Amino acid sequence: MIIDVNAYLGMWPFRRLRYNTPEGLLRLMDRAKISSAVVSSSSVLYRNSHEGNLELAEEIEPYRDRLIPFAVINPSYAGWREDLKECVESLGMKGLRLHPNYHDYRLTEDCASDLIKEAVDRGLPVSIALRMEDERQHHWLVRVPPVSTYDLAEAINRFPEATFILTYIHYREAEPILNACPESENFYIELTSHYLFGAYPNQLQSLVEKMGAERILFGSGMPLKYPEAALMKIECLDISEEEKEKILHKNAERILGL
Repeated sequence: MIIDVNAYLGMWPFRRLRYNTPEGLLRLMDRAKISSAVVSSSSVLYRNSHEGNLELAEEIEPYRDRLIPFAVINPSYAGWREDLKECVESLGMKGLRLHPNYHDYRLTEDCASDLIKEAVDRGLPVSIALRMEDERQHHWLVRVPPVSTYDLAEAINRFPEATFILTYIHYREAEPILNACPESENFYIELTSHYLFGAYPNQLQSLVEKMGAERILFGSGMPLKYPEAALMKIECLDISEEEKEKILHKNAERILGL
């Protein structure tokens, strides 16, 4: 079994995407033998991000057995509490995915703290995307810096009862977070970024040794990226089969309550 904790559906304004419909994503998953995937809307540039949640919920309704929806909530946007309530209570979404850099707020701001507190009260994991694309691929008129590692570390330390999933993170960003949160075990790192583990596979090995396989999650970034690349990272690890099973699905099952 494989559970992907970082997948998207919808449009991306800066390049053509294939497999960005539920049917297309499922074909990609079947090809890579991925059982289930956490999905959120890739429409992070909508002025009202909740419209993407509504689209997502409608599109995946026939495929809830394999696609697990996370809500994209912008806490700096008026009415976000009502959006969150609808996403959880009416649309059955199982977690949050935040894009502080694209939505122009910081994790240290009061609005972000209020949202994280609400997620804790509702028992929702909080997935934070440090980026959507490699900064070198950004459109020349839309250059978005990654989420601050300082802000991430502060949120992790401030909310020990929360469950954070850090996505699209580079190894050079993981290191300072680990140093700033030496006692914290409330955050997980997933494997999408090719910079984290692609060109330098020993970086993933080092991260597993520092954090333990219990806090690493499988993620691919489909359909912006192909899932086979993420699977190769797991195959290259010098760890036991039991530890690989934790990364591939057991950790996600525990976090998502599956």
